[in-house]
Order: sequence, then C-alpha cells, then structure tokens
Amino acid sequence: MSSEIKANKISPATGTAFTLGDSGDTFTVPSGGTLAVASGATITNSGTATGFGGDNTPAFLAKNGNSQTVTSDANTKIVFDEEVFDTDGAFDASTNYRFTVPSGEGGKYFFYFMGKAHGNGTEKVRKVEVYVKINGSDNRMIQANNNGGYHVNLMDMNVSCLLDLSASDYVEIWGLIDSSENSPYWESGSSTYTTQFGGFKLI
Repeated sequence: MSSEIKANKISPATGTAFTLGDSGDTFTVPSGGTLAVASGATITNSGTATGFGGDNTPAFLAKNGNSQTVTSDANTKIVFDEEVFDTDGAFDASTNYRFTVPSGEGGKYFFYFMGKAHGNGTEKVRKVEVYVKINGSDNRMIQANNNGGYHVNLMDMNVSCLLDLSASDYVEIWGLIDSSENSPYWESGSSTYTTQFGGFKLI
C-alpha cells in the first residue's frame, strides 16, 4: 500500500532532531527533482557516501614499447604505443600518440612525463628539451643542459603541469635530444615504463 503526503514544511514535533524512516528504508529524489541545501547549512556524513565528488577520470598512462631513435637536435613527437590503462579510451596509442579530452569532460587536468634520453653507444648527449603541446602549439617546455659539453650518454627528464582544457583539445609530448652523433634515442622498458606519459582530470 502506498500513499502520498503533500506539505510545504515538515518540522520535528519535539527538540531539533528529525528522522526519516527506519533502518533499511530508501528515499529517492526522482529524475528532474532537486535536493537543495541552503547556504550556511551543513551535511554531516557518518555513514557511506557514494557518487559524490568525481573519480579523477578520464585517466591514462602510456609508454613506449620500443626505444625510439630520433634525429639529433630535431624536435620530434615522442611515441607512446602501449597503454598501461585508459579509462575513457581517450588516448591514441596507434597513430597520433595523444590524449584528447572526451565530450563533456572539459576541466582542469594534471599531466606528467618521464623519459630517458640516450646517446647511442659512445654517442654523448649535450642537451634535452621536452615540450607539452596543446592542439599542436607549445604550452610547456623544460630543458636540461650538460654545460660541460658532450660528457654523458644519458639524461633523465621529468615534466608535470596543470592544464585547463575543453572537449576535443588534445595534448602531446614532443622532445629534442642534442647529441654528438645522429642516432640518440628515448629508452624503453618492458616493466619499468622508462619513457611514459600519463594524466588525469582533477575532481
């Protein structure tokens, strides 16, 4: 048996506490309805709250499956052709190696890159640059220099940034390795994710 009560206000009969139903009962706000909490009011959670606050998705992590040899001193897109995870299928690991903001998912995002720039054999590395590009344009760049000349054959690079993006915006990582020869490379690792690119939406 069901019934309906219509009233403009419900107040406790005594004191200031009011209880809705009994243990096991469910109260539903129907589609199209609004549960409004006035400014200055407080919601206290002593149980389990679900479905609030978001879940930091879309989120992804991709890495290079094989070491990527590049031309010395040339800005080149870094290839991330293996996905570790991709919650919304928003990372392209087969063609463009980029993250594209899905429809309805505009907002603030955190991105990070970690990579190892290598000389090949006796080849030495003098300078490394890494660029975060939005829609093909430079947005963030970090540079590492070996000011003593060609004395090392490995440089580690780490980049992180916060970006405010709209749906259909895409983000890529480009890099430059200046070496003593013409075959430096971005190192790969089967389980260590030596060169990787990841990101997630902020709640």
